[in-house]
Amino acid sequence: MDQILEIGEYVIVNGVIAVITELIGSENLKVREHESGLLYTVNVGDIRAIPKSSKQSEIFRLDPTDPASAQSLVQAAERAEVIMKYRRGELNVKQSGELLGIKKSQFYKLNKNYSEDFGPSSIVRQTAGPKIGSTRISKHISSIVDECFDKYYNGPAASYSAVWRQVQAQCFKEGLQCPSLGTVTRLIKMHDPKERELKKNGQDAARQKYEPRPGVVEASAPLSIAQTDHTMVDLLLRAEHDRSIIVGRPWVTLIIDIYSRVILGYYISMFPPSLISVQQSLGMAALPKKMGYFVSDLDYVEYPYYGLPQIVLMDNAKEFRCLTLRAAMSKYNVKPEYRKPYKKHMGGHIERLIGTFMTTAVHFLPGTTYSNPQHRGDYNSEKLSSLTFSEFVTWFAGQVMIYHGTVHSALKKSPKDAWNGYFNSKGATPQLITNPQQFFIDFMPELQRPVHNSGIHVNGNRYHSQGINKVQGRGKITIKFDPYNLEQIWAKVGDNYVQVPKITGEHDFINYESYRCNRKFNKSAPPGTITDPDALRQVLKNNDLVKISRKRTRAASAMNNADEARRQHNRAIKSGLPKSHFPDSIENPQDSAQRNVNFSLPPTLYDLTD
Repeated sequence: MDQILEIGEYVIVNGVIAVITELIGSENLKVREHESGLLYTVNVGDIRAIPKSSKQSEIFRLDPTDPASAQSLVQAAERAEVIMKYRRGELNVKQSGELLGIKKSQFYKLNKNYSEDFGPSSIVRQTAGPKIGSTRISKHISSIVDECFDKYYNGPAASYSAVWRQVQAQCFKEGLQCPSLGTVTRLIKMHDPKERELKKNGQDAARQKYEPRPGVVEASAPLSIAQTDHTMVDLLLRAEHDRSIIVGRPWVTLIIDIYSRVILGYYISMFPPSLISVQQSLGMAALPKKMGYFVSDLDYVEYPYYGLPQIVLMDNAKEFRCLTLRAAMSKYNVKPEYRKPYKKHMGGHIERLIGTFMTTAVHFLPGTTYSNPQHRGDYNSEKLSSLTFSEFVTWFAGQVMIYHGTVHSALKKSPKDAWNGYFNSKGATPQLITNPQQFFIDFMPELQRPVHNSGIHVNGNRYHSQGINKVQGRGKITIKFDPYNLEQIWAKVGDNYVQVPKITGEHDFINYESYRCNRKFNKSAPPGTITDPDALRQVLKNNDLVKISRKRTRAASAMNNADEARRQHNRAIKSGLPKSHFPDSIENPQDSAQRNVNFSLPPTLYDLTD
């Protein structure tokens, strides 16, 4: 019978059982001996295939590391030694049975089953009961379980018990006996683990767990390749103006050098990542920190790392693909490379750095949220939080310095030593940007604002200088501002940028992030807001006073109208005016015959029949 050899198949090589580990062309293959573990290459002509129908084929898959399997293999080896002595005539049946502690009939059976080609494995004692992975339920019930698995094992809430519940309903509908939860669970677990992961947690989780990732990003020198990404810090911060208020978790944008693992630049914000975050972190990476561009409050920490990377690896977020950023990077010969969709592992270096920061530093701060609710447990993050945004910024700068001086697990040295070691060996420094002022402007946030006769209104401040007079009232112009210093802005007039100082402001914040936090979390009452309870009560009293006054005025007006009508009526009677001149309000046709009655005469009696 023909048989196709595949990886994992057991074969006999020179009388020894081996397993195929690799196919090399059509004539050679690599095998590993079953007992010795030796690995070598043989020709197809030097092996003999073991029929798949052979009862022995399953025996070779015994795991010697398993205690039960190891005991069976040792017992089989002892029996094989006795059987071989019997076959050589050194022992008879009775002696052999006594040595093995079995009856003659059992020994005859062992001797019959023993194969010198297969060795002791041919008489390994088989465990009673069904084989692992086998099932005794009918194919119809098995198909019901499969259908329920396909239909109801979906989403994060997917569970074996949910599928079992549906199997019970389906079996009841068809008048069948439902299998137990354990049986249904076992049948579900017979499906491919990757398929189960995909159905339960989605493609991204399945890729993370089962997709091969042999590729490695290698950098030959500092600044040859860098990686950038954002993360929300596992920490709750409090408001600067009122520490009883929780303002949320900050965001950090990082850019690291792959060769040395140095953090070239970063930007911290209480708001989701934006173009500003990317511009500021990349700008901070490029220029020496002591020049004063892109950074603040770093005088007390050592930060000698700078330079523009040749390649920056990014994900596909819109802030990384912004044309403004790409144009600025192209101007300075920085090449952006975007990871493929759904390939998070391609940003592995910075992902590991972020994880290290969280687990070794942030998770020890008061108010940490940890990575997930399971890790947090009963820890009350809201109650124990204490740091404000400005305090966290200062702490983070110091923690970056600590990180640079700590031995890295992959480098076997600190990032600082890796950086300095390379440049010291070359006797050079990172490449400097010849016009840092222009670079600073190119990577600053950009806005479009009109120029009023009172100046330019940006971020709650008003800016003005003589240099913007010629563009006043002529539409919007391009404005650049420094998030670390709001004391001035840069306005584009023609082809040049003019520095415009602040003249007034509605706040005293110099830092843009502090201004944004205050605007969101410390909203002041607008002009006209009544804050005094007595004043609010007086508003209600004044409303009642006006309401009563209007009611009295309407009543007085009605009385005046009635008096005027009576006066007109009396004047009309005295003047003998005709009926048509009487006001409609007092004229009554039934009384017209009595208007000239002489009340001095006795009354006249009328016949009721007239």
